[in-house]
Amino acid sequence: ISACLVGSEMCIRDRCMVTWDHQPRELLDRCRPWLDALILVGQPENKGRHNTNYIARSARIGVEHLAQKGIEYAVRCRSDNLLTGSSIHEAIQHFFAGGRNKGKIAIDLRSGWRHVPFHFSEKTMLARTEDMVRLWSVPEDRLSEADIEHSAGMHFQKLADVTMESYLWKSYARSLGFAAETLKDSYRFAHDRLLPINSRPVSYTHLTLPTKRIV
Repeated sequence: ISACLVGSEMCIRDRCMVTWDHQPRELLDRCRPWLDALILVGQPENKGRHNTNYIARSARIGVEHLAQKGIEYAVRCRSDNLLTGSSIHEAIQHFFAGGRNKGKIAIDLRSGWRHVPFHFSEKTMLARTEDMVRLWSVPEDRLSEADIEHSAGMHFQKLADVTMESYLWKSYARSLGFAAETLKDSYRFAHDRLLPINSRPVSYTHLTLPTKRIV
């Protein structure tokens, strides 16, 4: 499963999951009762660096679906995470009610690599749907795994050239007119465009681990 999105206008209106069209029918049938929309797409021929194109294509199609439905807010979580509780409504009120924080995206700022430029987590995020669409509409990565060279001793600045997260956020920052090269650029962008979703009690469960985290 490639991406899981939920649209919200102070209530859950469209539970949308995007996954690949070669998934077993039995598995898909088990998912359908829990969803308002199950969208099947073909996998990119080139997966990009660390599955960048797999992640970006499925997320983009999901948020475009929410935008077409006229849903104002979108929650995007990675498919190995499961949102729990009703605190997402409180987070929407806190961050966006009254027209606040236009153009900003709330993410778990604790999960990125702070020493690597633009390495911000994409596993759980909340934003106005229009901003989520713009984020995930970055160009698909032309590089492949074979083009990427990395090692344990690689300089932190070079790590930004090989990670999916840095590719996503650097591309998005450039589309908004931000400089997107150095760690200083990264922190300036975060200050202007990102919000700490972990400042509100948004809970999620990591499906591959037996623990529950609160962010």
